[in-house]
Amino acid sequence: MKKEINKQLNNQKGLSIIIVIIAAAIILIVGAVALVFASSNLMTTNKTIQDKNAYYVAKSVANVAKNELENGAAGQYIRDKVLTDLEDSQTKTLVARTKDWGTMDMTISLNGTGLSDYKVTDGNITFSSTATANVGSGASLSEASVNITNLIMRLRVTDSNNSNTYHLKIQLSYSGTYKSSGWTGEKWEVVNVSNEQ
Repeated sequence: MKKEINKQLNNQKGLSIIIVIIAAAIILIVGAVALVFASSNLMTTNKTIQDKNAYYVAKSVANVAKNELENGAAGQYIRDKVLTDLEDSQTKTLVARTKDWGTMDMTISLNGTGLSDYKVTDGNITFSSTATANVGSGASLSEASVNITNLIMRLRVTDSNNSNTYHLKIQLSYSGTYKSSGWTGEKWEVVNVSNEQ
């Protein structure tokens, strides 16, 4: 009987299976933990790439918007609207006229800007202005200072695959002087750009 017990204790066939199962379980657990860490790192990397992409798109669109205000119809329309309001108000010389303009729709094209893979929709602008007649008033206005503060552009920018959408808020300011010969000393400045997602 003693021999039989020793024989069974020395038989390692069952023990080998148990060791293989334990080793396989350890390898499986280590693999699962590594997979979770790798997946987490991949998600973090993708989020970082998307955030950087959003930043660069936002800055680029802000520059296009600023250019549209400096050289395009939108900026001219806004300046002329403020100036016409000053003339129509018959505000006396050296008296500032301040006005909140509410919301206006805006369209920006990204064609030819290096951002042709994106489109801008749902654009609108709100702003406040202060205009002062420096020389003359009403229809005889020949010089005025115009300041536009807190000009907020809200734009939805979507890539061509419709897989990424950025809700941009671009804050700008403007200062310039109108003279009967035209506008001088104009300065548009981007104050802040943010993604409102």
